[in-house]
Amino acid sequence: MKYFFVPGRNYDLSKAELQSVISSNIKSNFNFEFKPRYILLTSSEGPEVIARLFNRLGGFISCGLVYDDIDLVIDEQKDKNKVTFGISVHTDTPRKYPKAKIKEVLDQIKDAFKSRDISSRYIIPKALLLETAQIIHNDVLEKGFELVIFDFDSRIFYGKTLAVQDINQFSMLEYDKPYTDKEMGVLPAKLATIMVNLLGLPVGSTVWDPFCGSGTIPLVSLINGYNVLGSDISADAVEGTKKNIEWLASSNKLNNVGFNIFVYDVLNPDNRVVRDLRKTSIQGIACEPFMGPPQFKPLAPYKAEKLLANVEALYSNLFEVLEKIRLTEFKAVIVVPSYKTFNGWMTVSLNKILSKKWRIDSNLIEKDLHWKRSDSIIKRNIFVVSKKN
Repeated sequence: MKYFFVPGRNYDLSKAELQSVISSNIKSNFNFEFKPRYILLTSSEGPEVIARLFNRLGGFISCGLVYDDIDLVIDEQKDKNKVTFGISVHTDTPRKYPKAKIKEVLDQIKDAFKSRDISSRYIIPKALLLETAQIIHNDVLEKGFELVIFDFDSRIFYGKTLAVQDINQFSMLEYDKPYTDKEMGVLPAKLATIMVNLLGLPVGSTVWDPFCGSGTIPLVSLINGYNVLGSDISADAVEGTKKNIEWLASSNKLNNVGFNIFVYDVLNPDNRVVRDLRKTSIQGIACEPFMGPPQFKPLAPYKAEKLLANVEALYSNLFEVLEKIRLTEFKAVIVVPSYKTFNGWMTVSLNKILSKKWRIDSNLIEKDLHWKRSDSIIKRNIFVVSKKN
């Protein structure tokens, strides 16, 4: 079977995430076809499996099943009394699809249902694409379908959406949790999910965030079925993370997972804690260090240098601690910031952070990965690091 995935705006990051999740969860043969605006996956796995894996992702808008003909999508609704449906068009030639033409296609589908004595209503996209909120609020996937048309490079094919990104959950994790320290900066929940997925760990593994802050990485790790260690130099952050986990657990989103959140300063490591960590099974680290307060205009170079020196010290000490813990079969996904200054972008080299015992993984990553909005003052560079055998 062939499936489509529609990535968000950080294509390369989304691509690496999908490769990691599919390769670590599907044991049968599969094949990717990478296009600039979408990704195709050929797999013998059924739609339920693909939809379940999609729901783990942070970097994708939707996924669905590819069809040879629109009629096949319509035929699947034959046992329903009423159908709600919509249409989205992904194309590099939007002029071919004026609103009148899209409405014509929708009317034709509605007539097809009428001829079969099936009541139906359709949702018109605001542009060429139905918004995720439109699909969710109208129960399109539960009551009917979203027909998707892909038209690129003179190639046209059709699809039916299986799942869309759970925007409500990501919004909840960012805005509804009881503890947030906005002065310390907030890691986006979607990015935290991508980072955890880049570890490529089986469900039930343990993920450690040594700079947990308000606990975004621990929260998304627990939701996806991982055990969690979280630590921070700030006692307030540790208590806040505990409150956030309790809040998440109250909504019944945690199953068969455990967590341990504690105060820990990697710059002044407590040897007793190191001994405890050495006895703990840890398969991966995902973290973002303190990068300074939120910035709203380019920095003076000396301020960027000061912030980068702090990041370098945090990571250098962290990786020294990891060597003391003596972890094996281990990966780390880390954020290394770049700051926009009056003289251009400034960052810190990984060569200043990592000893020769560590390497940057590149088996799934072909380009530099980063998370950045168009007006960002801080760019988050994402690296996957593992210990050499």
